[in-house]
Amino acid sequence: MQMQKLYRAGQANMRPDSSTYSKLINVHASLQNEKRVEELLEELEHQYAGCSEPELQPTVVTYTTAMKTYKPDKALKLLEKMKTLAAKENRPNVRPNIVTYNTLIKLLVSSSSVSSDGRESANYNKNNMFRAMHLFDESKEVGLGPNSATYAELIFGWSASGVFEAGYQAQELLQELESLPLSQQKGVEITKLYNAVIFAWGRSSPQNTNAVQRAEELLDLMERKCDVAALMEGKAVSELVARTTEKHTITTTCCPNIVTF
Repeated sequence: MQMQKLYRAGQANMRPDSSTYSKLINVHASLQNEKRVEELLEELEHQYAGCSEPELQPTVVTYTTAMKTYKPDKALKLLEKMKTLAAKENRPNVRPNIVTYNTLIKLLVSSSSVSSDGRESANYNKNNMFRAMHLFDESKEVGLGPNSATYAELIFGWSASGVFEAGYQAQELLQELESLPLSQQKGVEITKLYNAVIFAWGRSSPQNTNAVQRAEELLDLMERKCDVAALMEGKAVSELVARTTEKHTITTTCCPNIVTF
C-alpha cells in the first residue's frame, strides 16, 4: 500500500487507519477478490495487535464488508468472532449490527446448491433458508430490530427456494413487515414483495394443494388494496398514512403489474 510506504518514509500524516483499510476492503469485496480481502484484514489485525491504537482497530464496518466475499459458513464464523471480540475484549465497535445480519442473510439466501443433473438441491436451499431465519430471530433477540431490507431478502429468498414451506414463510414475513410502522417500511417496493410471495406459492404448488388458492387470495388482496388507494387519491398524505386495516397498512404501491399476472 502506497500510503504505508509513505508513512514508513517519515510522512506521519499518511498513515492508513482502520477507515482506510475498510474502504480498500470494500473495493476488493465488490470485485469478489477474497484473497486480497483476507490479506488486508490480516494486515490490519496484525497492526492493531502490535500497538492497540484505537485508529487501527478493525470495526464492525471492516468485518461486515469483508463478509461480502465469503461463503456462508466462513461468514458465520466471522460473526461469532465479532461477538466474542465485543464481549470478551470489550470492543463494542465490532459488535454486529443489522447490516451485519442482513449481509449474512443475503449470503445464505443467495447461496444455492446444484445437483448433478443441474437442478437446485431443495434440501440445501431449505437448510440455508432456515439458517437465515435463525439469524433473523437472533437479530430480534439482541434488540437490533430487522429492517425492511431484512424482510425483503428473506421474502425473495423463500420465493426462489422452491421448497414446500416457501409460501407460508414468505407470506408470514410479508404480513409482519406490513404490520410495522410506516417509518420502518422505507424503501419497500410492496408490489415486488407481493409478486415474490405469489411466486413462492407457485413454486411450492406441486407439493402443496393449497398453493393455488393462496396465490389467488393474494392477488385479490392486491386488487382490493389498489382500489382503496385509488379511492383515496387526492386526499391529504397524512390521512392516507393514518388509514389502516386490522392487519395491513394501506399503501399506494400494491397494485398488481404484468409480473403479478
